[in-house]
Amino acid sequence: MSKDNAKAVIFDGDGTLWRPTGADKNSRPDSIYKGDQVEKHSHNNLSLVDGVYDFLKNLRACGYKIFIVSAHPVPGPEALEELKAKIVNLNIKRLVDGFFCSDGSDRNGKMYVIRDIVRDFNLDARNVYMVGDSYYYDYEAGINAGVNSFFIKNDYCKQPVPLPDDVQVIDVITDLAVE
Repeated sequence: MSKDNAKAVIFDGDGTLWRPTGADKNSRPDSIYKGDQVEKHSHNNLSLVDGVYDFLKNLRACGYKIFIVSAHPVPGPEALEELKAKIVNLNIKRLVDGFFCSDGSDRNGKMYVIRDIVRDFNLDARNVYMVGDSYYYDYEAGINAGVNSFFIKNDYCKQPVPLPDDVQVIDVITDLAVE
């Protein structure tokens, strides 16, 4: 079977598409899930990053498939339900072709999910882009899955210093220029 010519963008969620309401760009986007601040319905305390809604609409209008992959500390169906609640609450469900969770404790978890998306949706990996704010969990996952990968520069995630010269870096998601 030949590969679909469709283009796709796979996004991380926390820190890439959305952040805790009121949090600045330099604070950890997963802070609402840690310690005494853990909230069962944390999706109620999230806001889209500026410009993301229109950016996703424009990608859809250009024919891109859009997926979200989130590393989640809670295994199984509960993680997927929480991710779905975030997507619905942020009013982007109609813009997304699929959403998936990986095991948050496994640095390679997203890589496997990305490979599954490419295979299951019959995509050509050369036409797939992974975008995230974690060098090790997002950027490397995309590279290791064989897709194009972009890293959103930040001060809160561990990353090599200096970044390798071949890393495709953007400041914010709306800086992404996909072909």
